[in-house]
Amino acid sequence: MTSSDAEPDEPSQASPRPDGRIDDLLGELAVHLDDIRTSRERLQGLLDAVVAVASELELSSVLRHIVNVARLLVTARYAALGVLGDAHDLREFVYDGIDADLAHRIGALPTGGGILGQLITDSRPLRLNALGDHPASCGFPPGHPPMTTFLGVPILVRGRVFGNLYLTDKDGGAAFTEEDEALVVALAAAAGVAIDNARLYERAVRQQQWLEASAEITGRMLAGATSDELLSLIANIAHGLAGADESGVRVLDAEHEELVLTAAGGERSVPAIGERLPITGTVLGDLFLAGGTIHDPDLSQSRPDDPLVVNRGVGPMLAIALQVGDGVHGTLSLSRYAGREPFDPDDVPLVESFGYQAALALAFTEARADSERLLLFGDRDRIARDLHDLVIQRIFAAGLALQAVGSLLPPGEVSTRLSKVVDELDDTIRDLRTSIFALQHDHVGGDGIRLRIVDLVNRSADGLGFTPRLRISGEIDTRLAPEPAEQLYAAVTEALANVARHSGASQVDVHIEVGDQLVLTVADDGKGFADGTGRRSGLGNLWERAEAMGGHLELGESEPGGALLRWSVPLAR
Repeated sequence: MTSSDAEPDEPSQASPRPDGRIDDLLGELAVHLDDIRTSRERLQGLLDAVVAVASELELSSVLRHIVNVARLLVTARYAALGVLGDAHDLREFVYDGIDADLAHRIGALPTGGGILGQLITDSRPLRLNALGDHPASCGFPPGHPPMTTFLGVPILVRGRVFGNLYLTDKDGGAAFTEEDEALVVALAAAAGVAIDNARLYERAVRQQQWLEASAEITGRMLAGATSDELLSLIANIAHGLAGADESGVRVLDAEHEELVLTAAGGERSVPAIGERLPITGTVLGDLFLAGGTIHDPDLSQSRPDDPLVVNRGVGPMLAIALQVGDGVHGTLSLSRYAGREPFDPDDVPLVESFGYQAALALAFTEARADSERLLLFGDRDRIARDLHDLVIQRIFAAGLALQAVGSLLPPGEVSTRLSKVVDELDDTIRDLRTSIFALQHDHVGGDGIRLRIVDLVNRSADGLGFTPRLRISGEIDTRLAPEPAEQLYAAVTEALANVARHSGASQVDVHIEVGDQLVLTVADDGKGFADGTGRRSGLGNLWERAEAMGGHLELGESEPGGALLRWSVPLAR
Protein backbone atom coordinates (compact mmCIF):
# COMPACT_ATOMS: atom_id res chain seq x y z
CA MET A 1 0.00 0.00 0.00
CA THR A 2 1.38 3.23 -0.98
CA SER A 3 1.57 6.07 1.25
CA SER A 4 -1.21 7.71 -0.59
CA ASP A 5 -3.43 4.80 0.19
CA ALA A 6 -2.67 4.87 3.96
CA GLU A 7 -5.28 6.23 6.46
CA PRO A 8 -4.56 9.59 8.07
CA ASP A 9 -2.86 9.60 11.46
CA GLU A 10 -5.10 10.05 14.63
CA PRO A 11 -4.59 13.32 16.50
CA SER A 12 -2.30 13.05 19.49
CA GLN A 13 -4.82 14.93 21.85
CA ALA A 14 -8.46 16.14 21.78
CA SER A 15 -9.15 19.78 20.73
CA PRO A 16 -10.70 22.12 23.43
CA ARG A 17 -14.54 22.25 23.73
CA PRO A 18 -16.36 25.58 23.90
CA ASP A 19 -18.80 24.56 26.69
CA GLY A 20 -16.54 25.58 29.65
CA ARG A 21 -15.91 29.05 28.35
CA ILE A 22 -19.60 29.65 27.92
CA ASP A 23 -20.29 28.60 31.53
CA ASP A 24 -17.68 31.06 32.80
CA LEU A 25 -19.13 33.84 30.76
CA LEU A 26 -22.62 33.03 31.96
CA GLY A 27 -21.41 33.01 35.56
CA GLU A 28 -19.74 36.38 35.20
CA LEU A 29 -22.85 37.71 33.51
CA ALA A 30 -25.00 36.45 36.37
CA VAL A 31 -22.71 38.14 38.89
CA HIS A 32 -22.87 41.40 36.97
CA LEU A 33 -26.63 41.11 36.74
CA ASP A 34 -26.80 40.55 40.50
CA ASP A 35 -24.57 43.59 41.05
CA ILE A 36 -26.72 45.65 38.71
CA ARG A 37 -29.88 44.47 40.43
CA THR A 38 -28.37 45.16 43.86
CA SER A 39 -27.13 48.56 42.76
CA ARG A 40 -30.52 49.31 41.27
CA GLU A 41 -32.25 48.23 44.45
CA ARG A 42 -29.88 50.34 46.54
CA LEU A 43 -30.31 53.28 44.19
CA GLN A 44 -34.05 52.84 44.43
CA GLY A 45 -33.68 52.67 48.20
CA LEU A 46 -31.70 55.92 48.13
CA LEU A 47 -34.38 57.60 46.00
CA ASP A 48 -37.11 56.31 48.32
CA ALA A 49 -35.12 57.58 51.29
CA VAL A 50 -34.68 61.02 49.70
CA VAL A 51 -38.40 61.22 48.91
CA ALA A 52 -39.31 60.11 52.44
CA VAL A 53 -37.00 62.66 54.06
CA ALA A 54 -38.18 65.45 51.77
CA SER A 55 -41.83 64.74 52.64
CA GLU A 56 -41.39 65.94 56.25
CA LEU A 57 -41.65 69.59 57.24
CA GLU A 58 -41.21 69.47 61.01
CA LEU A 59 -37.50 69.58 61.84
CA SER A 60 -37.59 66.99 64.63
CA SER A 61 -39.45 64.56 62.33
CA VAL A 62 -36.96 65.21 59.54
CA LEU A 63 -34.02 64.39 61.81
CA ARG A 64 -35.59 61.15 63.05
CA HIS A 65 -36.47 60.13 59.48
CA ILE A 66 -32.92 60.78 58.25
CA VAL A 67 -31.45 58.55 60.94
CA ASN A 68 -33.96 55.78 60.31
CA VAL A 69 -33.59 55.63 56.50
CA ALA A 70 -29.79 55.89 56.70
CA ARG A 71 -29.62 52.84 58.98
CA LEU A 72 -31.88 50.82 56.67
CA LEU A 73 -30.09 51.99 53.52
CA VAL A 74 -26.70 50.52 54.49
CA THR A 75 -28.09 47.80 56.80
CA ALA A 76 -26.40 49.16 59.91
CA ARG A 77 -27.38 48.16 63.41
CA TYR A 78 -27.11 51.62 64.94
CA ALA A 79 -27.46 55.11 63.51
CA ALA A 80 -27.35 58.61 65.00
CA LEU A 81 -27.33 62.25 63.97
CA GLY A 82 -25.48 64.80 66.08
CA VAL A 83 -26.65 68.41 65.65
CA LEU A 84 -23.93 71.01 66.26
CA GLY A 85 -24.44 74.13 68.33
CA ASP A 86 -22.94 77.58 67.79
CA ALA A 87 -19.85 76.56 69.79
CA HIS A 88 -19.40 73.44 67.60
CA ASP A 89 -20.53 71.16 70.38
CA LEU A 90 -23.27 68.53 70.21
CA ARG A 91 -26.49 70.42 70.94
CA GLU A 92 -28.82 67.55 70.02
CA PHE A 93 -28.37 63.80 69.45
CA VAL A 94 -30.98 61.78 67.54
CA TYR A 95 -30.50 58.00 67.38
CA ASP A 96 -32.10 54.84 65.98
CA GLY A 97 -31.60 51.15 66.77
CA ILE A 98 -31.38 51.71 70.53
CA ASP A 99 -34.44 50.91 72.63
CA ALA A 100 -35.48 52.71 75.81
CA ASP A 101 -33.84 50.18 78.16
CA LEU A 102 -30.50 50.37 76.36
CA ALA A 103 -30.68 54.16 76.27
CA HIS A 104 -31.27 54.16 80.03
CA ARG A 105 -28.22 51.94 80.60
CA ILE A 106 -26.04 54.17 78.41
CA GLY A 107 -27.02 57.24 80.39
CA ALA A 108 -25.90 60.69 79.27
CA LEU A 109 -25.72 61.36 75.55
CA PRO A 110 -22.35 62.08 73.88
CA THR A 111 -20.90 65.56 74.20
CA GLY A 112 -18.60 65.49 71.16
CA GLY A 113 -15.43 63.72 72.27
CA GLY A 114 -13.47 60.86 70.69
CA ILE A 115 -14.38 59.83 67.14
CA LEU A 116 -17.40 62.13 67.18
CA GLY A 117 -15.13 65.03 68.02
CA GLN A 118 -12.85 64.03 65.15
CA LEU A 119 -15.74 64.44 62.72
CA ILE A 120 -16.66 67.80 64.25
CA THR A 121 -13.17 69.23 63.76
CA ASP A 122 -12.57 67.54 60.38
CA SER A 123 -15.82 67.58 58.40
CA ARG A 124 -14.94 64.85 55.90
CA PRO A 125 -16.43 61.36 55.56
CA LEU A 126 -14.77 58.84 57.88
CA ARG A 127 -14.97 55.06 57.34
CA LEU A 128 -13.38 52.65 59.84
CA ASN A 129 -13.23 48.88 60.05
CA ALA A 130 -12.43 48.99 63.76
CA LEU A 131 -13.40 51.96 65.92
CA GLY A 132 -10.93 51.09 68.63
CA ASP A 133 -7.93 51.28 66.28
CA HIS A 134 -8.40 54.98 65.50
CA PRO A 135 -6.08 57.33 67.47
CA ALA A 136 -9.03 59.54 68.48
CA SER A 137 -10.98 56.63 69.98
CA CYS A 138 -11.61 56.98 73.71
CA GLY A 139 -13.69 53.88 74.32
CA PHE A 140 -17.30 53.56 75.42
CA PRO A 141 -18.93 54.43 78.73
CA PRO A 142 -20.29 51.63 80.97
CA GLY A 143 -23.51 50.17 79.63
CA HIS A 144 -22.75 51.17 76.06
CA PRO A 145 -23.01 48.30 73.51
CA PRO A 146 -19.77 47.34 71.69
CA MET A 147 -19.40 48.84 68.21
CA THR A 148 -16.83 47.93 65.59
CA THR A 149 -17.33 49.23 62.06
CA PHE A 150 -18.08 52.90 61.61
CA LEU A 151 -19.16 55.34 58.90
CA GLY A 152 -19.49 59.06 59.57
CA VAL A 153 -20.64 61.69 57.08
CA PRO A 154 -21.18 65.46 57.58
CA ILE A 155 -24.52 67.10 56.72
CA LEU A 156 -24.16 70.51 55.15
CA VAL A 157 -26.88 73.17 55.15
CA ARG A 158 -26.13 76.20 52.96
CA GLY A 159 -22.44 75.35 53.00
CA ARG A 160 -22.28 75.12 56.81
CA VAL A 161 -21.97 71.94 58.82
CA PHE A 162 -25.31 71.35 60.50
CA GLY A 163 -24.32 68.02 62.06
CA ASN A 164 -22.89 64.58 61.37
CA LEU A 165 -24.55 61.29 60.49
CA TYR A 166 -23.05 58.26 62.29
CA LEU A 167 -23.58 54.58 61.35
CA THR A 168 -22.04 51.60 63.15
CA ASP A 169 -22.01 47.78 62.93
CA LYS A 170 -23.03 46.79 59.42
CA ASP A 171 -25.08 43.58 59.33
CA GLY A 172 -23.07 40.37 59.26
CA GLY A 173 -20.01 42.03 60.74
CA ALA A 174 -18.90 43.28 57.32
CA ALA A 175 -17.09 46.56 56.81
CA PHE A 176 -18.80 49.54 55.28
CA THR A 177 -17.90 49.83 51.59
CA GLU A 178 -17.14 52.71 49.29
CA GLU A 179 -20.59 52.23 47.82
CA ASP A 180 -22.10 52.54 51.33
CA GLU A 181 -20.16 55.76 51.81
CA ALA A 182 -21.32 57.11 48.45
CA LEU A 183 -24.94 56.32 49.27
CA VAL A 184 -24.77 57.96 52.68
CA VAL A 185 -22.98 61.02 51.25
CA ALA A 186 -25.78 61.34 48.68
CA LEU A 187 -28.39 60.91 51.42
CA ALA A 188 -26.61 63.54 53.53
CA ALA A 189 -26.79 66.01 50.62
CA ALA A 190 -30.52 65.42 50.29
CA ALA A 191 -30.88 65.60 54.08
CA GLY A 192 -29.22 69.00 54.08
CA VAL A 193 -31.84 70.31 51.66
CA ALA A 194 -34.66 68.73 53.69
CA ILE A 195 -33.31 70.20 56.92
CA ASP A 196 -33.01 73.63 55.34
CA ASN A 197 -36.60 73.40 54.08
CA ALA A 198 -37.82 72.30 57.50
CA ARG A 199 -36.00 75.18 59.17
CA LEU A 200 -37.43 77.66 56.66
CA TYR A 201 -40.90 76.22 57.29
CA GLU A 202 -40.51 76.45 61.05
CA ARG A 203 -39.21 80.00 60.71
CA ALA A 204 -42.24 80.90 58.59
CA VAL A 205 -44.55 79.34 61.18
CA ARG A 206 -42.83 81.24 64.01
CA GLN A 207 -43.00 84.45 62.04
CA GLN A 208 -46.72 83.91 61.49
CA GLN A 209 -47.20 83.27 65.19
CA TRP A 210 -45.36 86.47 66.15
CA LEU A 211 -47.38 88.44 63.59
CA GLU A 212 -50.61 87.02 65.01
CA ALA A 213 -49.42 87.94 68.50
CA SER A 214 -48.76 91.51 67.39
CA ALA A 215 -52.21 91.64 65.82
CA GLU A 216 -53.75 90.37 69.07
CA ILE A 217 -52.05 93.13 71.05
CA THR A 218 -53.23 95.73 68.55
CA GLY A 219 -56.78 94.36 68.77
CA ARG A 220 -56.76 94.46 72.55
CA MET A 221 -55.40 97.99 72.42
CA LEU A 222 -58.19 99.16 70.12
CA ALA A 223 -60.73 97.40 72.34
CA GLY A 224 -59.69 99.67 75.21
CA ALA A 225 -57.32 97.48 77.23
CA THR A 226 -55.35 99.25 79.95
CA SER A 227 -51.56 99.48 80.05
CA ASP A 228 -51.39 96.82 82.78
CA GLU A 229 -53.51 94.43 80.72
CA LEU A 230 -51.33 94.98 77.65
CA LEU A 231 -48.12 94.46 79.63
CA SER A 232 -49.41 91.17 81.03
CA LEU A 233 -50.45 90.03 77.53
CA ILE A 234 -47.04 90.97 76.08
CA ALA A 235 -45.16 89.05 78.77
CA ASN A 236 -47.25 85.88 78.46
CA ILE A 237 -47.27 85.79 74.65
CA ALA A 238 -43.52 86.33 74.39
CA HIS A 239 -42.90 83.68 77.07
CA GLY A 240 -44.79 81.03 75.13
CA LEU A 241 -43.58 81.81 71.62
CA ALA A 242 -39.88 82.11 72.52
CA GLY A 243 -39.76 78.94 74.61
CA ALA A 244 -38.41 80.94 77.56
CA ASP A 245 -38.29 79.85 81.18
CA GLU A 246 -39.04 83.40 82.29
CA SER A 247 -40.28 86.59 80.68
CA GLY A 248 -40.68 90.01 82.18
CA VAL A 249 -41.77 93.53 81.29
CA ARG A 250 -40.11 96.18 83.41
CA VAL A 251 -40.94 99.89 83.54
CA LEU A 252 -39.31 102.83 85.26
CA ASP A 253 -40.55 103.75 88.74
CA ALA A 254 -41.78 107.18 89.72
CA GLU A 255 -38.37 108.20 91.12
CA HIS A 256 -36.62 107.22 87.84
CA GLU A 257 -34.10 105.14 89.75
CA GLU A 258 -35.23 101.53 89.35
CA LEU A 259 -36.93 99.22 86.89
CA VAL A 260 -40.00 97.52 88.33
CA LEU A 261 -41.16 94.09 87.15
CA THR A 262 -44.73 94.94 86.15
CA ALA A 263 -45.75 91.81 84.20
CA ALA A 264 -44.19 88.37 83.89
CA GLY A 265 -44.55 84.87 82.44
CA GLY A 266 -43.26 81.63 83.97
CA GLU A 267 -43.90 79.85 87.24
CA ARG A 268 -40.96 81.40 89.08
CA SER A 269 -41.17 84.93 87.72
CA VAL A 270 -44.90 85.63 88.20
CA PRO A 271 -44.57 85.60 92.04
CA ALA A 272 -41.67 88.06 91.65
CA ILE A 273 -43.86 90.81 90.15
CA GLY A 274 -42.86 94.05 91.87
CA GLU A 275 -39.19 93.06 91.93
CA ARG A 276 -36.88 96.06 91.46
CA LEU A 277 -33.61 96.36 89.55
CA PRO A 278 -31.26 99.34 89.74
CA ILE A 279 -31.15 101.32 86.53
CA THR A 280 -27.37 101.58 86.76
CA GLY A 281 -24.98 98.64 86.86
CA THR A 282 -27.45 96.01 85.62
CA VAL A 283 -27.95 94.45 82.20
CA LEU A 284 -31.56 95.58 81.83
CA GLY A 285 -30.78 99.00 83.25
CA ASP A 286 -28.06 99.46 80.61
CA LEU A 287 -30.54 98.30 77.97
CA PHE A 288 -33.16 100.80 79.16
CA LEU A 289 -30.67 103.66 78.97
CA ALA A 290 -29.09 102.71 75.65
CA GLY A 291 -32.03 101.07 73.84
CA GLY A 292 -31.61 98.32 71.27
CA THR A 293 -31.35 94.56 71.82
CA ILE A 294 -29.33 92.16 73.98
CA HIS A 295 -28.78 88.58 72.76
CA ASP A 296 -26.50 86.88 75.25
CA PRO A 297 -25.87 83.10 74.93
CA ASP A 298 -25.04 82.86 78.63
CA LEU A 299 -25.47 85.79 80.98
CA SER A 300 -24.05 83.72 83.84
CA GLN A 301 -20.68 83.80 82.06
CA SER A 302 -20.68 87.36 80.71
CA ARG A 303 -22.28 89.08 83.77
CA PRO A 304 -22.08 86.63 86.70
CA ASP A 305 -22.70 89.42 89.24
CA ASP A 306 -25.94 90.67 87.66
CA PRO A 307 -29.00 90.34 89.95
CA LEU A 308 -30.80 88.25 87.34
CA VAL A 309 -27.99 85.68 87.50
CA VAL A 310 -27.53 85.82 91.27
CA ASN A 311 -31.22 85.84 92.23
CA ARG A 312 -32.94 84.23 89.25
CA GLY A 313 -30.34 81.76 87.86
CA VAL A 314 -30.56 83.24 84.36
CA GLY A 315 -28.33 81.88 81.58
CA PRO A 316 -29.29 82.60 77.94
CA MET A 317 -31.07 85.93 77.52
CA LEU A 318 -32.84 87.83 74.76
CA ALA A 319 -34.00 91.31 75.77
CA ILE A 320 -35.23 94.36 73.89
CA ALA A 321 -36.05 97.94 74.79
CA LEU A 322 -39.72 98.83 74.29
CA GLN A 323 -38.88 101.93 72.32
CA VAL A 324 -40.83 104.32 70.10
CA GLY A 325 -38.69 107.01 68.54
CA ASP A 326 -36.37 108.35 71.23
CA GLY A 327 -38.64 107.32 74.07
CA VAL A 328 -38.11 104.03 75.92
CA HIS A 329 -41.24 102.79 77.70
CA GLY A 330 -39.61 99.77 79.36
CA THR A 331 -37.83 96.49 78.63
CA LEU A 332 -39.01 93.04 77.56
CA SER A 333 -36.68 90.24 78.68
CA LEU A 334 -36.81 86.56 77.74
CA SER A 335 -34.50 84.24 79.64
CA ARG A 336 -33.67 80.60 80.13
CA TYR A 337 -31.98 79.10 83.14
CA ALA A 338 -28.25 78.45 83.09
CA GLY A 339 -27.30 75.31 81.17
CA ARG A 340 -30.07 75.54 78.58
CA GLU A 341 -29.47 76.24 74.88
CA PRO A 342 -29.30 79.88 73.75
CA PHE A 343 -32.10 81.56 71.86
CA ASP A 344 -32.06 81.00 68.10
CA PRO A 345 -30.49 84.00 66.32
CA ASP A 346 -33.30 83.73 63.76
CA ASP A 347 -35.75 84.66 66.53
CA VAL A 348 -34.04 87.98 67.28
CA PRO A 349 -35.64 90.01 64.44
CA LEU A 350 -39.03 88.42 65.20
CA VAL A 351 -38.85 89.45 68.86
CA GLU A 352 -37.62 92.92 67.87
CA SER A 353 -40.59 93.40 65.53
CA PHE A 354 -42.96 92.15 68.21
CA GLY A 355 -41.39 94.48 70.76
CA TYR A 356 -41.77 97.45 68.44
CA GLN A 357 -45.47 96.70 67.96
CA ALA A 358 -45.88 96.24 71.70
CA ALA A 359 -44.17 99.57 72.39
CA LEU A 360 -46.45 101.30 69.89
CA ALA A 361 -49.47 99.78 71.61
CA LEU A 362 -48.26 100.97 75.01
CA ALA A 363 -47.55 104.46 73.70
CA PHE A 364 -50.99 104.62 72.11
CA THR A 365 -52.67 103.37 75.29
CA GLU A 366 -50.85 105.93 77.42
CA ALA A 367 -51.75 108.71 74.96
CA ARG A 368 -55.40 107.60 75.00
CA ALA A 369 -55.39 107.58 78.81
CA ASP A 370 -53.95 111.11 78.82
CA SER A 371 -56.64 112.23 76.39
CA GLU A 372 -59.37 110.69 78.55
CA ARG A 373 -57.92 112.39 81.62
CA LEU A 374 -57.95 115.73 79.81
CA LEU A 375 -61.59 115.22 78.90
CA LEU A 376 -62.37 114.32 82.50
CA PHE A 377 -60.53 117.38 83.80
CA GLY A 378 -62.43 119.55 81.32
CA ASP A 379 -65.73 118.17 82.61
CA ARG A 380 -64.60 118.76 86.19
CA ASP A 381 -63.67 122.36 85.44
CA ARG A 382 -67.02 122.96 83.78
CA ILE A 383 -68.92 121.47 86.75
CA ALA A 384 -66.78 123.50 89.17
CA ARG A 385 -67.53 126.72 87.28
CA ASP A 386 -71.24 125.95 87.24
CA LEU A 387 -71.22 125.24 90.98
CA HIS A 388 -69.32 128.43 91.71
CA ASP A 389 -71.12 130.77 89.32
CA LEU A 390 -74.65 129.43 89.75
CA VAL A 391 -75.23 127.22 92.79
CA ILE A 392 -73.08 129.05 95.34
CA GLN A 393 -74.34 132.44 94.24
CA ARG A 394 -77.97 131.34 94.61
CA ILE A 395 -77.36 129.81 98.03
CA PHE A 396 -75.47 132.93 99.08
CA ALA A 397 -78.33 135.12 97.88
CA ALA A 398 -80.83 132.96 99.74
CA GLY A 399 -78.72 133.24 102.88
CA LEU A 400 -78.59 137.01 102.61
CA ALA A 401 -82.35 137.14 102.15
CA LEU A 402 -82.95 134.97 105.21
CA GLN A 403 -80.49 137.03 107.21
CA ALA A 404 -82.35 140.21 106.22
CA VAL A 405 -85.65 138.63 107.27
CA GLY A 406 -84.11 137.54 110.57
CA SER A 407 -83.02 141.06 111.35
CA LEU A 408 -86.67 142.16 111.16
CA LEU A 409 -87.85 139.51 113.64
CA PRO A 410 -87.87 140.02 117.37
CA PRO A 411 -85.58 137.81 119.43
CA GLY A 412 -87.08 134.41 120.06
CA GLU A 413 -87.37 130.86 118.84
CA VAL A 414 -88.15 131.79 115.21
CA SER A 415 -85.20 134.15 114.99
CA THR A 416 -82.88 131.51 116.51
CA ARG A 417 -84.03 128.80 114.09
CA LEU A 418 -83.67 131.18 111.17
CA SER A 419 -80.13 132.00 112.29
CA LYS A 420 -79.29 128.31 112.38
CA VAL A 421 -80.59 127.90 108.83
CA VAL A 422 -78.30 130.73 107.72
CA ASP A 423 -75.38 129.01 109.45
CA GLU A 424 -76.24 125.76 107.66
CA LEU A 425 -76.25 127.61 104.36
CA ASP A 426 -72.81 129.03 105.17
CA ASP A 427 -71.54 125.51 105.94
CA THR A 428 -73.03 124.29 102.68
CA ILE A 429 -71.21 127.01 100.77
CA ARG A 430 -67.92 126.02 102.45
CA ASP A 431 -68.53 122.37 101.55
CA LEU A 432 -69.28 123.33 97.96
CA ARG A 433 -66.07 125.33 97.78
CA THR A 434 -64.16 122.31 99.08
CA SER A 435 -65.80 120.14 96.44
CA ILE A 436 -65.01 122.70 93.73
CA PHE A 437 -61.38 122.74 94.80
CA ALA A 438 -61.32 118.93 94.72
CA LEU A 439 -62.78 118.89 91.22
CA GLN A 440 -60.15 121.32 89.98
CA HIS A 441 -57.09 119.91 91.76
CA ASP A 442 -57.51 116.20 92.52
CA HIS A 443 -55.92 115.32 89.17
CA VAL A 444 -52.61 116.85 90.26
CA GLY A 445 -51.82 113.88 92.47
CA GLY A 446 -53.90 111.21 90.77
CA ASP A 447 -55.65 109.25 93.50
CA GLY A 448 -54.53 111.83 96.07
CA ILE A 449 -54.91 112.00 99.82
CA ARG A 450 -58.25 113.82 99.52
CA LEU A 451 -59.92 110.95 97.67
CA ARG A 452 -58.32 108.41 99.97
CA ILE A 453 -59.69 110.15 103.05
CA VAL A 454 -63.13 110.53 101.48
CA ASP A 455 -63.11 106.79 100.78
CA LEU A 456 -61.88 106.07 104.32
CA VAL A 457 -64.64 108.15 105.92
CA ASN A 458 -67.30 106.50 103.76
CA ARG A 459 -66.02 103.02 104.67
CA SER A 460 -66.05 103.88 108.40
CA ALA A 461 -69.86 103.82 108.23
CA ASP A 462 -69.68 100.02 108.47
CA GLY A 463 -68.30 100.24 112.01
CA LEU A 464 -70.09 103.37 113.16
CA GLY A 465 -73.53 102.65 111.76
CA PHE A 466 -73.63 106.07 110.04
CA THR A 467 -71.43 108.14 107.72
CA PRO A 468 -69.40 110.88 109.43
CA ARG A 469 -69.59 114.41 108.12
CA LEU A 470 -66.33 115.45 106.40
CA ARG A 471 -65.03 118.93 105.64
CA ILE A 472 -61.64 119.61 104.01
CA SER A 473 -60.27 123.15 103.79
CA GLY A 474 -57.16 124.12 101.87
CA GLU A 475 -54.98 122.67 99.13
CA ILE A 476 -54.62 119.23 100.64
CA ASP A 477 -53.37 117.39 97.53
CA THR A 478 -50.95 120.05 96.31
CA ARG A 479 -49.79 121.20 99.75
CA LEU A 480 -49.06 117.91 101.52
CA ALA A 481 -45.83 116.01 100.97
CA PRO A 482 -46.03 112.19 101.03
CA GLU A 483 -44.99 111.80 104.69
CA PRO A 484 -47.52 114.18 106.33
CA ALA A 485 -50.17 112.87 103.93
CA GLU A 486 -49.59 109.31 105.14
CA GLN A 487 -49.52 110.44 108.77
CA LEU A 488 -52.82 112.28 108.27
CA TYR A 489 -54.43 109.19 106.74
CA ALA A 490 -53.25 107.08 109.68
CA ALA A 491 -54.51 109.70 112.18
CA VAL A 492 -57.99 109.78 110.63
CA THR A 493 -58.06 105.97 110.64
CA GLU A 494 -57.16 105.72 114.33
CA ALA A 495 -59.46 108.57 115.40
CA LEU A 496 -62.51 107.02 113.70
CA ALA A 497 -61.61 103.57 115.02
CA ASN A 498 -61.46 104.99 118.56
CA VAL A 499 -64.88 106.63 118.13
CA ALA A 500 -66.35 103.35 116.91
CA ARG A 501 -64.89 101.36 119.82
CA HIS A 502 -65.45 103.67 122.78
CA SER A 503 -67.76 106.63 122.20
CA GLY A 504 -71.20 105.24 121.43
CA ALA A 505 -71.73 108.34 119.29
CA SER A 506 -74.52 108.89 116.77
CA GLN A 507 -72.82 111.79 114.98
CA VAL A 508 -69.18 112.52 114.06
CA ASP A 509 -67.73 115.61 112.38
CA VAL A 510 -64.29 115.33 110.74
CA HIS A 511 -62.65 118.61 109.73
CA ILE A 512 -59.23 118.88 108.04
CA GLU A 513 -57.52 122.24 107.56
CA VAL A 514 -54.36 122.74 105.50
CA GLY A 515 -52.43 125.97 105.98
CA ASP A 516 -49.24 126.69 107.89
CA GLN A 517 -50.32 123.73 109.96
CA LEU A 518 -52.12 120.51 109.18
CA VAL A 519 -55.02 120.30 111.63
CA LEU A 520 -57.37 117.37 112.07
CA THR A 521 -60.43 117.89 114.28
CA VAL A 522 -62.76 115.01 115.13
CA ALA A 523 -65.83 115.77 117.26
CA ASP A 524 -68.61 113.38 118.30
CA ASP A 525 -71.69 113.40 120.53
CA GLY A 526 -70.68 110.32 122.53
CA LYS A 527 -69.66 109.88 126.16
CA GLY A 528 -66.34 111.73 125.81
CA PHE A 529 -62.96 111.04 127.46
CA ALA A 530 -63.32 109.75 130.99
CA ASP A 531 -59.88 110.72 132.25
CA GLY A 532 -59.22 113.81 130.15
CA THR A 533 -55.98 112.49 128.66
CA GLY A 534 -57.06 109.88 126.16
CA ARG A 535 -53.88 107.84 126.50
CA ARG A 536 -55.98 105.00 127.92
CA SER A 537 -58.45 105.22 125.06
CA GLY A 538 -56.24 103.73 122.39
CA LEU A 539 -54.93 107.11 121.16
CA GLY A 540 -51.27 106.58 122.06
CA ASN A 541 -50.26 106.24 118.43
CA LEU A 542 -51.79 109.63 117.66
CA TRP A 543 -49.65 111.23 120.38
CA GLU A 544 -46.53 109.59 118.97
CA ARG A 545 -47.29 110.56 115.36
CA ALA A 546 -47.87 114.21 116.31
CA GLU A 547 -44.76 114.46 118.48
CA ALA A 548 -42.58 112.77 115.82
CA MET A 549 -43.48 115.57 113.38
CA GLY A 550 -43.17 118.42 115.89
CA GLY A 551 -46.91 118.68 116.52
CA HIS A 552 -49.25 117.88 119.38
CA LEU A 553 -52.57 116.28 120.24
CA GLU A 554 -55.31 118.03 122.23
CA LEU A 555 -58.29 116.23 123.74
CA GLY A 556 -61.37 117.88 125.19
CA GLU A 557 -65.14 118.07 125.16
CA SER A 558 -67.17 118.87 122.07
CA GLU A 559 -69.98 121.39 122.07
CA PRO A 560 -72.77 118.77 122.12
CA GLY A 561 -71.07 117.14 125.10
CA GLY A 562 -69.05 114.38 123.43
CA ALA A 563 -65.33 114.01 122.71
CA LEU A 564 -63.19 116.53 120.79
CA LEU A 565 -59.83 115.54 119.28
CA ARG A 566 -57.49 118.11 117.71
CA TRP A 567 -54.35 116.69 116.03
CA SER A 568 -52.00 119.21 114.46
CA VAL A 569 -48.51 119.21 112.92
CA PRO A 570 -46.55 122.07 111.31
CA LEU A 571 -46.05 122.14 107.52
CA ALA A 572 -43.04 123.42 105.65
CA ARG A 573 -43.97 126.17 103.23
